[in-house]
Amino acid sequence: MGPLAVAVVLYSIGGAGAGNEARAADTQLSKDELMAKGEEVYNSTCSGCHQSNGMGLPGSYPPLVEGATFNAAAYVTQPLVERGVFKNGKIQLAPIEDHIDIVINGIPNSRMFAFGERLDDAEIAAVVTYERNAWGNDSGDVVQPAQVKAAR
Repeated sequence: MGPLAVAVVLYSIGGAGAGNEARAADTQLSKDELMAKGEEVYNSTCSGCHQSNGMGLPGSYPPLVEGATFNAAAYVTQPLVERGVFKNGKIQLAPIEDHIDIVINGIPNSRMFAFGERLDDAEIAAVVTYERNAWGNDSGDVVQPAQVKAAR
């Protein structure tokens, strides 16, 4: 592989330096691009707990499907209630800003980890877009990397 090919590969995987992250945050992606990338990120990062169908693990990890019921101990559901994503035994779709914050910072006193240090702005934008539009969550919402960058 020649030097140009190596440079292209490094740039495409984010190894071209800090400027690459800034360019990625300014990029406007289509819903289709975000959904495809979001599905990849979700399957590799989120599905272990929330399952590939978004229905979670009963009693432990909540579903991400709006309107889905979730029965768990109060110590599991109370942090979800406090964040506004669980009401009357059912999952609610959080406002976009809250959804981004949950992925970046997790939910304190819950099993939801913070992914802000593990995922870049484009990956978080993609996975939030995917979660808001998969499994019948047809919100139509599209989250751009710049929104994630602003939330950090």
